[in-house]
Amino acid sequence: MRKREEKNRSCIRCGQPCRNKFCSKKCANIVSNAKRYRRVSRKCEYCSNAFVVKGDQVDRGRGRFCSITCANKGKNPPLNARFWSNIKKGPKCWIWTGTIEKEGYGVIQDQGRQIRAQRLSYELHNGSIPNGKHVLHSCDNPPCVNPAHLFLGTNLDNIADKVRKHRQARGAGIKRNKLFPDDVLKIRRCLRSGERQMGIANRFGVSLPTISAIATRRIWKHLP
Repeated sequence: MRKREEKNRSCIRCGQPCRNKFCSKKCANIVSNAKRYRRVSRKCEYCSNAFVVKGDQVDRGRGRFCSITCANKGKNPPLNARFWSNIKKGPKCWIWTGTIEKEGYGVIQDQGRQIRAQRLSYELHNGSIPNGKHVLHSCDNPPCVNPAHLFLGTNLDNIADKVRKHRQARGAGIKRNKLFPDDVLKIRRCLRSGERQMGIANRFGVSLPTISAIATRRIWKHLP
């Protein structure tokens, strides 16, 4: 049956009997070139102007823009457009769906620099941010960019806000800390008994400035 089907085949270009799709290389090249050099009308994805492009460009996923200028603008949309494309609005918070840094805040790239999403949201809705000001969250949700949940504050305001909401690492919560609460209580008892700070530092394997900071309550303030 297969041999009979092969004998009954005809060239898809000229109709001559053949075993394959084409009866000759000439017919195959004519069809291939017709597909390659066919003209296709397109609409620019950036400026919406009509233009004509080669068919093979369309087959390869190209021919989306009418010029290099439109291609650059279309592939790199404005910052505010990229901002709105990365937001999922909820009943209260607007969650940033783009890149998230290790602290949980959203970030976006613009001309080689990294901007936090909540700062961009504040600027888009309220104007420029004064120098030295931070954008803080009233909702305590780092990826939120809802302008109604954002307010300005100084660095001290930011630290106080962290402490008030129990987000500021302290004591044993600091990864590089060598001491535990029980160690600090023992150190303070030694200090009250009149033991020298250098001897205490050597015993607990920490530096003299650390013992001094514990003695003056610059660190581990939350312990008695």
